[in-house]
Amino acid sequence: MQISERTVGDVVIARYTADAWRGRIYASSFSGLLLRRAVIYHGVFGSGFFQRLYAPDPVQPFMFCTSLGYHVFINLPALVLAAYFPAFVPLAAACVGVSAGACVLAAAQANLPAKKRQFWSRPLVALLFFLQPVVRGWARYEGRLGLPAAPQTARETLDSVALREGHDSLNEACYFGEMGRIEFVTGILERLDKQGWPNKSDTGWSGYDVEVLGSAWAHLRLTTVAEEYSKGKKMIRCRLRAAWSLQARAVFWSALGLELLVIGFAGRGLPELWLLLLSMPVFAWFLSREKRNLQSLMVVFLDGAAREWNLAKAPCKDGDKLDSKR
Repeated sequence: MQISERTVGDVVIARYTADAWRGRIYASSFSGLLLRRAVIYHGVFGSGFFQRLYAPDPVQPFMFCTSLGYHVFINLPALVLAAYFPAFVPLAAACVGVSAGACVLAAAQANLPAKKRQFWSRPLVALLFFLQPVVRGWARYEGRLGLPAAPQTARETLDSVALREGHDSLNEACYFGEMGRIEFVTGILERLDKQGWPNKSDTGWSGYDVEVLGSAWAHLRLTTVAEEYSKGKKMIRCRLRAAWSLQARAVFWSALGLELLVIGFAGRGLPELWLLLLSMPVFAWFLSREKRNLQSLMVVFLDGAAREWNLAKAPCKDGDKLDSKR
């Protein structure tokens, strides 16, 4: 692993570069499911000087079948449909059987010490293999759904409202001056922290520089690129890409699935239930407004920072320059 550092003012920017290693540390335990056994290459007629052990890679699709998302979006709907429609019973049995089979196979492959094996050892391993991805997935989604959001209503100004209600694109903002891009991004992170905006910076593996958690319904990813001009001048281009938050996607697709389920059960007797689907375009419009509102707030935020750093706002042209950064 190589570590490179760059000092910007009093801030040290560190970047970690790790080479991809596809080897293996031999131990008594492993992660994943194996469908083929390990083989040793002996060479033709056993003439190989360096006889290597080739271990098969774990089968990831079977691992996916034990995840929380698979249980919620595949197993649970299949069981609900099977409870009301007998035709879906084979499908539900197949979906649940894949998950159960993966747990049983993992328990059968577990390397248990001979002196500590009990009759309940492998059933316990199967149960733990079932619970582990569920618990991890629940903690992950709970953490992401529980992230604090910036109070947008308290940050709104006349400028942000004018931008939000206007028809101009808010996907880009450009600033001209002598400030470097790294210094610009570092300053943005400092201002976000001071003003209480929840944010995440690039760790070296992301396709953006800063992610701002605007509200419960939207988040924004800021990507920057710098163009060099004469006399030390630079054009800093900012791309503001807003998207639905995890909570927004979960609520939208859960509501759509619930409405379709209600229509499927009672739609024949009550045709007017199909009108429930009209709520989804309205909800999608609301989420789009939340995205544009967050973009308008961030443009005003960036404009204020640029004025403080003696950067002049410039019109953005040739916006495809940003795509060449990543």
